Amino acid sequence: MKKSWLLIVIMSLINITTFAQSSNMTFVDLLCSDLEFQLAVRFDHWKYTTRMIPDAWKPDYDEVGWKTLRINESIYPDSAWLRKKITIPERLLGKPVQGGTIKFLVSVDDAGICWINGEKKGLFKWNGEYVLTNNPKPGQEFYVAVKAINTGGPMRLLEAKLDWDKAKPLADKIEDYILNLRVGQKLLSDDTYLKTGRVQLDTGIDHSSIPQKQRLQLRKQLEEAARLVDASALKNGYPQIFEATLEKSRQALKPIGKFAKEFTLVFDSNAHIDCAWLWRYLETINVAKNTFTSVLDMMEARPDFTYT
Repeated sequence: MKKSWLLIVIMSLINITTFAQSSNMTFVDLLCSDLEFQLAVRFDHWKYTTRMIPDAWKPDYDEVGWKTLRINESIYPDSAWLRKKITIPERLLGKPVQGGTIKFLVSVDDAGICWINGEKKGLFKWNGEYVLTNNPKPGQEFYVAVKAINTGGPMRLLEAKLDWDKAKPLADKIEDYILNLRVGQKLLSDDTYLKTGRVQLDTGIDHSSIPQKQRLQLRKQLEEAARLVDASALKNGYPQIFEATLEKSRQALKPIGKFAKEFTLVFDSNAHIDCAWLWRYLETINVAKNTFTSVLDMMEARPDFTYT
């Protein structure tokens, strides 16, 4: 049994390393992607139709002829029906599913009305959160229907995933660890690009003031620390083994943590007002007035507050 488990771990590490070498991704990138995938418990590939069918919320409705919609895929109807059968897995974050509460988290651009097993859960704006069960068991099935509502621009299913309260402590640890890796990776990068949510501009000019030799050494330590994490243990139902390797990696990251503390993060508040796109004239006036009134109130409360 021990030899079989060791072989699984070795083969998993070989596969990840081979893929990293054949692409531009680092081991840190691959580890973060793997852990993010295991965190999400995401349900992709929903059936959808833009036809307004009165009883598409019923659990036994036949979706014959419906198309498939992927998470983050853009379509452009005024509204659409989305449907998916969700099954509780054997394990979540490596832990056998037993007890606690499992919620279904859904996000739609711009809104939706949700039904679960034929029960109407009501309207949600962008993000909805619904209890699936307070007594979860592997194999339980839930039929989810969402009447997605679009108010302009693309309509997208942004998220559809499970949240289990008994896995939250471990999930928080993993999210914190991923953030540590990403911050270290960014601070130690050659920093030749500027990036927004939609555009990345590579100037080819290294703006970093950190000596290249120091960056290379710390980048090597970052990669070595990431390789200490056994993500396959989490995937195969050994969370204790995974957490032990995560702690080893955290210890190895201390030099990068010390380096990161030399920096100061500056947060600048901003507002996003689509006054020339979706809103009517009077609503635009009210939104602008309310936004700037709130900002002025915050400036009075905090003299150091800044706004863009």
